[in-house]
Amino acid sequence: ANLAGKVTVDPLARISATTTYTIMIAGTVNGTFDTAGVLAGNSFARNARVSYVGNEVLLTVDPGLLSPNLPANANINQKNVAAGIDNALLAGANMPAGFNALFALTGSGLATALTQVSGETATGSQQSTFNAMNQFMGVMTDPFVAGRGDGATAGGNATGYADEQALAYAARKRSPNDALAAIYTKAPAAVPFQQRWSVWAAGFGGSQKTDGNSIAGSNNTSSSLYGTAVGADYRISRDTLVGFALAGGGTNFSVVNGGGGRSDLFQ
Repeated sequence: ANLAGKVTVDPLARISATTTYTIMIAGTVNGTFDTAGVLAGNSFARNARVSYVGNEVLLTVDPGLLSPNLPANANINQKNVAAGIDNALLAGANMPAGFNALFALTGSGLATALTQVSGETATGSQQSTFNAMNQFMGVMTDPFVAGRGDGATAGGNATGYADEQALAYAARKRSPNDALAAIYTKAPAAVPFQQRWSVWAAGFGGSQKTDGNSIAGSNNTSSSLYGTAVGADYRISRDTLVGFALAGGGTNFSVVNGGGGRSDLFQ
């Protein structure tokens, strides 16, 4: 067989590891192929090369990478996601089958898919969930919610702020004995403590929007939530209050170019 020209590889599926194929066996082999390459249009394989062992012609290809097939206007986020996958492949990682669809894409289609793979959409649900938890905790620990007053009053006399000389028509001369007037002649009566239950209810909710950065590749995110909390408190002592609370409601979130969702919540 007389060899010349170029070997072109058109893989139909992703090459998961460096693989060598026997593409020709002849009685005698004369010459060599000039070059070898992979057709553009996907990222299934790369770095095609031909070698010769006796009368056999061997073709070796490496797993394809995503970064070379990104469009020129790819943003930072898309480039970083592609680089992360490429670095894993170069380090010998075996990509799950779910990633195979990425390697069939190029250009803007690949860029859009990498935005989805980045996981940004999931941050919308996480943010609304954290907000719901924080607001519920805020309501549950708020002592000023209607129905949560402790009813305890402090004993003792009222404190005077006006100077005696400003009120008196004829101020008297002070003496050391005046200091004794601040001492109670007897202890103030203690306020009787009564154990009791109290119930309360309160609503909570809100919304937020976070602007994305087109250069970095992040998108605008918005989320909202609403809920109602109810609880019951039991006062064990003047300074100790125990109780429980429940809340129900819902959340909504959306990420531009990434989708959205809703959820019901119970806490």
